[in-house]
Amino acid sequence: RLAIDDSCNLRCPSCRKGMIFHKEGSAYILGIKLADRVNDWLHDFQHPIQVHIGSDGDPFASHVYRHFMEQTPVRDNIKYSILTNGLMFKEFYNTVPHVINNLLELGVSIDGASRATYEKLRLGGRWEKIIEGLECIAALKKKKDFRFNLHFVVQQDNWHELEAMLELGHRYGVDRVYFNKIED
Repeated sequence: RLAIDDSCNLRCPSCRKGMIFHKEGSAYILGIKLADRVNDWLHDFQHPIQVHIGSDGDPFASHVYRHFMEQTPVRDNIKYSILTNGLMFKEFYNTVPHVINNLLELGVSIDGASRATYEKLRLGGRWEKIIEGLECIAALKKKKDFRFNLHFVVQQDNWHELEAMLELGHRYGVDRVYFNKIED
């Protein structure tokens, strides 16, 4: 599990107090160095391995994670899992074809099953954009046959949408919907 950049295009109250986005400076430089070092190691690694990208920021919003995915070695022994907020997936997945072709699992973190709840809890996100991302991922899943999951952090402002989230997952052919308890 890589945890080398917490950059994200959202500022969700359940995760952070403000926008975190590194595209220059010491955090960015360190992230690029770490990404390159991991890729150098993966280049020579001979055994089967799964690399998880995400969980600390968004892989498609992050310049560091996009660099990692663009530079990762083309090796059949490396499989990938990604956790994203889904907003920039359609825009960038074509730039990392090797990762997408070797994808085992793609998770989308989405804390609302309606426009009002989603946009309240996913500050900076737009409902139309997440729906566009889910449609793109659902279509790609049919071609590439990876597991597609939704992650829903249950909190005071969304618990009433648990059933609606299951329906949303069914609509887009997800394999699993995870309901996660919010913790400080």
